[in-house]
Amino acid sequence: MQVVAALQSGALDATVVAMFSSIAKLKEAGKITELVGMSKHVPKEWVDIVVIANRDFIKTKPDTVARTVKAFVEGMKYIKRDSSWAIKKIETFERLPANTATMLFNYYKFSQDGKIKRKSVENVRNFLIEHKIISAAKAPPADALYTDRFTP
Repeated sequence: MQVVAALQSGALDATVVAMFSSIAKLKEAGKITELVGMSKHVPKEWVDIVVIANRDFIKTKPDTVARTVKAFVEGMKYIKRDSSWAIKKIETFERLPANTATMLFNYYKFSQDGKIKRKSVENVRNFLIEHKIISAAKAPPADALYTDRFTP
């Protein structure tokens, strides 16, 4: 990934990035330092990792969407129940040492039920507008971005 190469080469001194395996490797090796954790600076009700689908697909294939969401939620439950299995899979798939795989696993907060609160979506939307990342005029209302139709 370009961000990793830029950080390693010194072409980039700092960036905003989510934790993923290449960043985790650099952090564990002491080559980069986390300056600010976003979770401390956003509203408590927040969402950053979601399963998304095209609106037309949701409209035309709701049964497929429901089964996909159900499978995803069951996968999250299994990961929470057997974290050692999940960490081992991260080690193998990402070719990471155990301590880095554990750090990466612990970084993410897995939902037990897959539910996202409407307020979380609203907070993200408002944050993006407030910080002029998106314009209020172009930002769809939170209800257009959110559904709880497919979660149990």
